[in-house]
Amino acid sequence: RAFSLGREQFAEEHGAEVESVELSAILDKATCSPCEDLDGTEYEFESEGHVAHVPPLTSICYGGDSCRCLLIYNFKRGGE
Repeated sequence: RAFSLGREQFAEEHGAEVESVELSAILDKATCSPCEDLDGTEYEFESEGHVAHVPPLTSICYGGDSCRCLLIYNFKRGGE
């Protein structure tokens, strides 16, 4: 939880530079089906979908607090 919250705080501090966020699940034999289904899902930064899917995904992940998903923050490219 602390790892994800630290990453989220950094993204919020640089919010104007963040274009979107993508949920990434660790795709191995220990990945639960709800997390696998969400792998690669992209959300607009600070949207309801983004806020609802800040790991750990305790409400849907079979691993609860042991959820290994993370958000990938896609930053805007310079000059665009």
